Amino acid sequence: FDPSSDDRQVGDRYSYVTSVAAFEQANDGDFVGLGFRQQFEGPEDGRFLRLIEVFGSGPREAPTPASEAGLRRGDRIFAINGSRVADLVATRPAGTSEGAAVDAAFGEPREGEAVTLAGERRDGTAFSVRIVRRPIEFNEVPNAAVLVPGPEPIGYMVLRSFTTRGVLGELFEAVGALEEQRVTRLIVDLRYNRGGLLRVAQELGSLLVGPQFPDTLLMGLEFNPVKSSEYDSTFRLQSVPSCDGFDAESCSGPARPLTRLREVVFIVTESTASASEMVINGLQPLIPVRLVGSRTFGKPVGSLSFQHSDCEQVFVPTTFRVVNAENQGGFYEGIQPDCFSIDDVTREYGDPKEASLAAALSLLENGQCPTQGKVRASAASGPRWTLDLGWRL
Repeated sequence: FDPSSDDRQVGDRYSYVTSVAAFEQANDGDFVGLGFRQQFEGPEDGRFLRLIEVFGSGPREAPTPASEAGLRRGDRIFAINGSRVADLVATRPAGTSEGAAVDAAFGEPREGEAVTLAGERRDGTAFSVRIVRRPIEFNEVPNAAVLVPGPEPIGYMVLRSFTTRGVLGELFEAVGALEEQRVTRLIVDLRYNRGGLLRVAQELGSLLVGPQFPDTLLMGLEFNPVKSSEYDSTFRLQSVPSCDGFDAESCSGPARPLTRLREVVFIVTESTASASEMVINGLQPLIPVRLVGSRTFGKPVGSLSFQHSDCEQVFVPTTFRVVNAENQGGFYEGIQPDCFSIDDVTREYGDPKEASLAAALSLLENGQCPTQGKVRASAASGPRWTLDLGWRL
């Protein structure tokens, strides 16, 4: 950033250092594991884990150890390898986070390592399962379908991240199927999408509105005055997205972008970050865009990555900010939803009764938010700065 600019100065909570292996895995997408994401719930003396996502349970993805064991979104885990989650949290060493304490109980993420989990399913049935770690085929688009057919079809699509390996192939296939069904309104579920590569974000924007707005700026990258002439750049919408520059084995074209899209609703949470927010910000000047859920993470800046020549470490410092075609961005505190809604973890992705999806459908079908929560000001109320995770995660 240029310290002399009017841009708000905030503490840098975005830069980080990580190992080369972790960095490459984050961009690759696949990993060795069990196949779920969880969050802590319950009072301080009764903590447990709630499964918020089980990979392999969607109609467009390969099974995982967790899905094969019958685990589903909304299940609760009370014990790991015989140790109560509440006890692991309560007895953790000083300075250790709850997450670190539980991660240690899960053991090393090595192929063939087994974990026994005890808990309660969404219907209240108790369970105990033994799951063995193996390589997970991570699917970025686990669900894509037309939820409301008719003359103005409403489509729905989940996008988990903007990583490199396989994501474009999945996006091309999913969006192509929606285009075949002449979708005019779309719900894009980004509730746990923390970002990824700008190039993939550009491809998503192009798949949604590229034919309507060819060569229109989706996002501009602005560096400080010392580096601006060397690095400032733009990402523009393409009328026909392509696989140029991506792995040919995981991306094949040509793509079939949406040609009739009139409006889009994004489902978001505080875990929606970076490239996800960048796409939202980039589309807002072009077509009607509304948000359902809770306030997003808030990251109006991006990063370049640098590998140290003497160690297996990657440095990812904050290096630029991102703006849309109207020079808007800057919401460090996140993007407010048009319609507040809970993340209903007791229901699967794509269930029209799930609270956030039901709210999104309500907005598109009758223009009504089922909750009293329309709060986001218009763009005319003042400048905004958007975010992105950077050229690389």
